[in-house]
Amino acid sequence: VALDDPAILPGGHEMGPGERLEDYWPPVNLTFQLYHLMVALGSLFIVLSIVGLIYQWRGTLYRTRWLLWILVFAVVGPMVANQAGWAAAEVGRQPWIVYGMLKTADATSKAVSAQEVLTSLVLFGIIYFLLLLVWIFVMDAKIRQGPGELPEHPAVEGWLTAAARRSDPGAADSMTDVRGPSRTDDPAQES
Repeated sequence: VALDDPAILPGGHEMGPGERLEDYWPPVNLTFQLYHLMVALGSLFIVLSIVGLIYQWRGTLYRTRWLLWILVFAVVGPMVANQAGWAAAEVGRQPWIVYGMLKTADATSKAVSAQEVLTSLVLFGIIYFLLLLVWIFVMDAKIRQGPGELPEHPAVEGWLTAAARRSDPGAADSMTDVRGPSRTDDPAQES
């Protein structure tokens, strides 16, 4: 491999003393695993959504306890997938901040001290921990509340049938006409 290959050392970057060619390679295995975790979780969510839609279409979703339990714990999945995707992007660009121009090791700030960075990280960590507690509290309350009562015999009506019934101007539940106690169809009776 030629050291002047722009895919390895872009922009005519010179290797420093004690540096090896491998120092310019990102941690490929970690990037690969994080990316595939994100994609696998996304695929799982698609499958769970399709399975849930099938059970909802059949009218048995709220009686399918195994799927409901999976959905309870799947709530955490999008956050894990989001973090895995972010980590894959950040780890995969190493050792560069700006590819071929600025390495991560050279990107320290002269205006912000290490103590200020640490203080910011700790405070953000505390805020996000408090948000996690609020999220757990709200999710627990929603889960304990449950989906609500199901009707005894749910009316199964297709959306085309419902739309046809509701578009009839003479229907009691028409969406094309406002019905109220003061409205009449005869303008001569209104005064």
